[in-house]
Amino acid sequence: MKTMATPEKWPEAADYESDVVVNLPGAGLNGRIQRSCGTEIASSHDYYAEARVPSGPWGELTPKDRSILLKGYSPERRARTIRIVRPPDFIFDSFEELRTIADAKGFDGVLQSVSAKTPAQSLRHFAECARDLYGLGLSGNAGVLGGVRVNPAGLRTVTTHPTQGRFVGMHVDNWSMVPLRSRHLAPIRICLNIGSEPRYFLFVGLTIQRIADTVRGLPGFRSTLGCTDIGRLFLSHCPSYAVFRLKLMPGEAYIAPTEAIIHDGSTESAVAPDLSLSIRENMYGPIPR
Repeated sequence: MKTMATPEKWPEAADYESDVVVNLPGAGLNGRIQRSCGTEIASSHDYYAEARVPSGPWGELTPKDRSILLKGYSPERRARTIRIVRPPDFIFDSFEELRTIADAKGFDGVLQSVSAKTPAQSLRHFAECARDLYGLGLSGNAGVLGGVRVNPAGLRTVTTHPTQGRFVGMHVDNWSMVPLRSRHLAPIRICLNIGSEPRYFLFVGLTIQRIADTVRGLPGFRSTLGCTDIGRLFLSHCPSYAVFRLKLMPGEAYIAPTEAIIHDGSTESAVAPDLSLSIRENMYGPIPR
């Protein structure tokens, strides 16, 4: 690992090899994952001024990308692995009425119908599936840690601040408020595409702990910085570092360490409203504070 003292000595983006891997059983990466030219400050007033988003155009993976990203799943590297899985179809099928409303009435129409048209048992079944089939730490009322989200079509990134409503751009989740040194122990998230069109999972191929080790000592770095700000510092000093875009088909789910990697969702190529169902782990080992 190279550590930099000044921005003038900042290396090329290629000097930082991905340590995040993708597990996509039964399919290759061709056509399912692309790379950006880097990141840039979002120009829209709907974003925070410091928010960064992928810069286009999207392109194919390099041979080196493929050799590094595509790996088999191992529990030992769950904190840096993005898994694509297909839960039992009955969970996806239970949201057919919601998809019909979304396709017919658009974003505003389906937003008003989410609470009434979300099957009460679906979240429980999804949690049981995540626990029993994919090994996530879930017990009790997992509903408090997840639910259905609706996004408009055509968004570069989808995550907004929970109270202020502005887009945050590429970020690191902080639901459990785990310290930086313990981010590899933070809860894992599973997110199912219950909509009628593909959606995208965007991610940077470095864990936030590795990024923090890299930017420590740079002007602007402080020990009190949050993980998203640490990620922004890295991306601002290394703007050509690629973001990867992983396509998630209807009925597929990603399992990802969203409190340990820079990421976001995207509906950039969609026409219909985006629907997703997410749950976060609520059982995991003791985390040093």
